[in-house]
Amino acid sequence: MNLEQLFQNETNTKTFAPGDTIFTVGDPGDVMYVVIAGNVEIQVHGQVMETAVPGDILGEMALVGQGARSATAIARTEVTLVPIDQKRFTF
Repeated sequence: MNLEQLFQNETNTKTFAPGDTIFTVGDPGDVMYVVIAGNVEIQVHGQVMETAVPGDILGEMALVGQGARSATAIARTEVTLVPIDQKRFTF
């Protein structure tokens, strides 16, 4: 399933400028995100673990495990994300 195409017409989006922090390790994990546009760097202890690109999801571990964020996500370019809360995720 191509998540970028699935959510391309979504109107509930969040945008971030380059360098903006989307979430930080330890933050409560109440939503996950689908990347619609841009690149997001996922860091653990300052080390880049991966770069999320359009069609990728991020923050899902905190939502699935219902715990705190285990990584920090930083916008590397202008980013558009679709937030998915627990109710929508379960649906």
